[in-house]
Amino acid sequence: MRRQGATVRKERGNPALHGKLLRLFFQERTGSSPPLRKAISAGIDRLTRNLAEDLERVGRQSGIRFQDAGATAEAVMTIACAGARDELLGSAADQEDAIDGRTRKLGFLLLGSARRE
Repeated sequence: MRRQGATVRKERGNPALHGKLLRLFFQERTGSSPPLRKAISAGIDRLTRNLAEDLERVGRQSGIRFQDAGATAEAVMTIACAGARDELLGSAADQEDAIDGRTRKLGFLLLGSARRE
């Protein structure tokens, strides 16, 4: 689907399995199992670090510097996780508006963080 000059592609794969895994992820992120909480936290931290490195690399290649790539990556992950959680709980009719809203939020976040070198 096309959104504001960018392409947003949703991978569906096996929705039932993905839904179960995402529910487990969101429930156990704050759940009662310390080992699972720690593993989920480590996974999110690793994804956030990788995203920050990608932002810095893309910035160097394009002449755009992100004020704080780590904080920007953290905010992107927060928006993405909230979107995934909302998609699990929302109806199909709400999905298009929700994707538009998340796309706008991410766009504003990246524009606000980017500076030309």
